[in-house]
Amino acid sequence: MATIDDISPAPWSRCDWSGEFVSADGCPADDFAQDDVARVIEWATTAPGDWDGETAGIVELKDGRIVAWEAEWGPTGDGFCCDAYGGTSDLVFARTVEAARARLSERGRDLLDRQADAATGRGRG
Repeated sequence: MATIDDISPAPWSRCDWSGEFVSADGCPADDFAQDDVARVIEWATTAPGDWDGETAGIVELKDGRIVAWEAEWGPTGDGFCCDAYGGTSDLVFARTVEAARARLSERGRDLLDRQADAATGRGRG
């Protein structure tokens, strides 16, 4: 299971970010910091040694809100920093993991599913 220190790019570390705070189900979509994170629910990334890749994650904040995101990353930055990747990754706030996860793209959910399968040894097929 990933820890908060494993997560990169991290949605609480944004620079010149132009993404949005999105409420999936009427949940307050107020900003948060790394210290506000209670636990990592899910997190996955494509191979860190690649030139570029993708990441997706879901965390629970200490106030009970759930935050989900997906972002691209590469040698010049990521979805949380305005650069070649645009800094446009949105942060989805929800009251439940299911509501937050449902707002991720199919690609983001698949990345999380593959990580969960690898962690449990299930594999697909």
